[in-house]
Amino acid sequence: MYPEDYAAFPGYDSDPEARKWNLWGYIDARDGAQAVRLALAYPVPGREVFVIANADTVSDRPNAELLDAAFPDVERRARSACTTPCSRSTRLAGSSASNRSTAGANTCNAKG
Repeated sequence: MYPEDYAAFPGYDSDPEARKWNLWGYIDARDGAQAVRLALAYPVPGREVFVIANADTVSDRPNAELLDAAFPDVERRARSACTTPCSRSTRLAGSSASNRSTAGANTCNAKG
C-alpha cells in the first residue's frame, strides 16, 4: 500500500470477504522496498523465507469478528484483537509504516 491508499481502509470494514485472501494484512510500499533492498544486500549465501506484513490490518473490526464472518467453520486460537493474523516474529526497526497515524490510524489498533 502507498500512503495515499490508507484513506480507503475504512471502506474495507463493510465486506470481510473482499480482503480475506490475505487475512486483511498489508505492507507499506516503502517497507516492501526496504525489505527487498536489505535482502539483496545481505552477505550470507542461501535463502530465508519471510512474511512481511504490517503489525495491524486494513480493518478497524476485531479479528474474531472478521474471521467469524469470512471463515465461520474454522477453529482458531485466541489472538490479539486487531493485530495481523499473519505470523510476525520479528519487525524491522525504523519501519516507515510501523505507525500509520500520519495517514489515518487504525482505531482498532489502539484498542488491541
